[in-house]
Amino acid sequence: MGRKNLRTLEMKENFLQHREDKKSISEIAQIYNLCPDTVYKTAREISKETGIPLEELLPQPHSKHSQHPKRGKKEVAEYEEVKSMITVGKQKADRLLTKLSQIN
Repeated sequence: MGRKNLRTLEMKENFLQHREDKKSISEIAQIYNLCPDTVYKTAREISKETGIPLEELLPQPHSKHSQHPKRGKKEVAEYEEVKSMITVGKQKADRLLTKLSQIN
C-alpha cells in the first residue's frame, strides 16, 4: 500500500468522532480536502482494524419516506452513485483551479 498523506492520517484518527457527530462521508472529505472515495477506503481499513462492521461506520440510508415513490432501489442507488461522482469531480476541479490560481 502506498504512503498516506497527513490529511488522510488525520482524518483516520478523527473518523469515529466525526461519525458520532453524524457527519456524512462527503462532509468528512470536505473537512480534510479529500476525495470521498478516500474516506470510504479509510472506513474499510478502520473496520478491518477495529472489527467494527463497515455498515456501522457508514451513514445510514434515508428512510423510505424520503425516496420518490416511483423510484426503485436500483434507480436510487444509481442516483447516489452519480451524485458521488459529481461531488468527486467538483472537488478535483476545485483543486485544479486552486493550483492554477497559484501559478498566476
